[in-house]
Amino acid sequence: MQNIRLFLALNLNAGTLNKLAKTTGELNNDFRDARWCKKDAMHLTLKFFGTIPLISVVEIGKAVKSAISKMEPIRFEVKGVGGFPTLENPRILWAGVTEGKEKIIKLAQKISDALEEYDFIPERKNFVPHITLARFKRGRKGSDEIITLPSGLTERSFGVTEASEILLYSSDLMENGPLYSVVDRWKFGL
Repeated sequence: MQNIRLFLALNLNAGTLNKLAKTTGELNNDFRDARWCKKDAMHLTLKFFGTIPLISVVEIGKAVKSAISKMEPIRFEVKGVGGFPTLENPRILWAGVTEGKEKIIKLAQKISDALEEYDFIPERKNFVPHITLARFKRGRKGSDEIITLPSGLTERSFGVTEASEILLYSSDLMENGPLYSVVDRWKFGL
């Protein structure tokens, strides 16, 4: 049986992507131990499946269609920079979502509920809408170095996106970062 590494995501518009890429370029020299996400790989993940059987794509499609069939496109603002588990000692540096955050959380929950009908395991952690900007190579656990971001970055707006579709991506892990390919897409309200 063939397996594939998959995730569901919302894409960002070009203006937001450009502002995020500009910011990561500004921060690149300050944090040498970070692996920065490329502009064309930035997205808002709704559900990460990991490596699953390829046949699961059909069930994912059915679940997503039922979850979003009566939903309107979602407008959201990408704003601020934070870190998981904390900004002071992150494993991941991310841009957050302000306007539209609750709608995205409800969307992720609707999809999770629909996927349960096809025996997908629900998320155990609370969903936090974000766009990954960087991952730290060995994590920063135990590091004495504290992250200090330039003034105003935790409140900087990167723009507003209106997402009209959900995309299913495959993720192939390569030497110089993951390679994402669109497997399927579903429009809201159809």
